[in-house]
Amino acid sequence: MAPGVVTAGPTPGAGRAEPPAATDSPTEADGAGDHRPGGDVARRKPPEHAAEAGPRDTPDAQDTPDAREDPGARRGSEPGEDARPREDAQRREDADRDELFDGVFPSDPSDPDATMTPIHAFDALYLRNAGPIGQQAYLLCGRRETAARAVSHGFRVAWERWPEVAVDRDPAGWVRAAAYEYALSPWHRFRPWGRTPLALGAGREEQALLVALLRLPAGQRRALVLHDALGLGPAETAAESESTTAAAEARVRRGRESLTAWLPRLAEAEPERRGEVLGGMMETLTASQPVPPLPASRARLVCERTSRRQVQAAVALVVVTAGAVTAGLFTG
Repeated sequence: MAPGVVTAGPTPGAGRAEPPAATDSPTEADGAGDHRPGGDVARRKPPEHAAEAGPRDTPDAQDTPDAREDPGARRGSEPGEDARPREDAQRREDADRDELFDGVFPSDPSDPDATMTPIHAFDALYLRNAGPIGQQAYLLCGRRETAARAVSHGFRVAWERWPEVAVDRDPAGWVRAAAYEYALSPWHRFRPWGRTPLALGAGREEQALLVALLRLPAGQRRALVLHDALGLGPAETAAESESTTAAAEARVRRGRESLTAWLPRLAEAEPERRGEVLGGMMETLTASQPVPPLPASRARLVCERTSRRQVQAAVALVVVTAGAVTAGLFTG
């Protein structure tokens, strides 16, 4: 029996063991192909078709190990793939902006000729002043949660009276006055959590400053915050505290003198520099006790919901009172 016949025969083991050795010469290879119909085509044609077809015409091209090993290789080569996290963050920011301005944006809030709806104007006022007013309210009441409620109260009243606030000479001062009134309300002392000041994480000097501020009368405390912390002049301080300029200056002077008894650093400073020193100390205190405001859109919704509840409560009270009077007339 010829060697080529044995290799190409029906024995499976021999065919798998020595497939290259069966073709020792071109003559023997052709002879082996004659004993298996189409054998020469089976060994030569498929590589030519595979080379011409390419991986796209092969059904299992995507299931090959090379395609499964690194699925990020193809994605990494796509342009802009590395910017996807930034694009997602930008989309979220745009969604928040759409929710804030209801899809209609003012061209430039600082431009007095820009067309702004009441919602745009209120949100712009809130974004600029909610944080600073919260810090100032904290100096007046000594509790961050009370300061946050003072900010909400000031902007709620402003939103209820927005036609009046929008045309005011100083809308921020209008809101600030309402928030100060709430922060200085004596009713906070009747709350168990509002009796003592709280300055977690602050240094000893800042804690001593907070305690000393709360020992001052409300008028002196307000004048010091306006003049030394906010940086207003005597006339502006008098206007916001609803007093004369001389009275405002006297409150500032007496307040500083009282604080020197509890604050050695302020006592060591020269009298003409005490305002600057006290302002720096109050800035350090408020920096250690942040009062983060709510988002503008949520703050506006809270204002509207609180106003509706107050109206509903007033209507319920009127109805109950009228019912009681009517019942008294019929039974009397």
